[in-house]
Amino acid sequence: MANPGEISAVFAMLKAHYHNSMRDLTPKEISDLQMLWCELLRDIDGDTLKTAALQHVSESKWFPMVSELRDAAAEIVSPDRKTPVEAWGDVMRQIKRIGSYGIPKFDDDITTDVVADMGWQTLCLSEDSTADRARFIQGYQDRSKRERRQAVQLPQVAEARARIKKLADSKKMPQLKGKS
Repeated sequence: MANPGEISAVFAMLKAHYHNSMRDLTPKEISDLQMLWCELLRDIDGDTLKTAALQHVSESKWFPMVSELRDAAAEIVSPDRKTPVEAWGDVMRQIKRIGSYGIPKFDDDITTDVVADMGWQTLCLSEDSTADRARFIQGYQDRSKRERRQAVQLPQVAEARARIKKLADSKKMPQLKGKS
């Protein structure tokens, strides 16, 4: 997790590089922006944040938004994923190699999850590989998007969602007990 000093150093580096972007801001506005950065980027490792900022400098002529740095940081720490079509190829190889009675092993956790959702034996015994391929690819894309969203999500949002889920679950419990 980046400390305020690390975030301030990254901010200062970017401020120096993109000095024209800052010329119309008052010192108070710059200070407020830096404080906001400290709040919104503190969950990212300091070295990762610096690397994300350097990457941004190499790709953009505009001062970065917080979301751009969070995206760049997530890209740095996220595992390289296969494309959905490559992952489907792994599924097809496993079907041919071990069949419906074997237990498939995939090096990609999203592939493992989507196959589990679809059902290994169902996939192996299916006669409509075109539909299976389409469903697999859609499931893989959906899970990849969800993983990406979670990677850039602010911890405050994750905590709020957990509190809401806990509250919703606690309200459901009496109803479930009453129906038993």
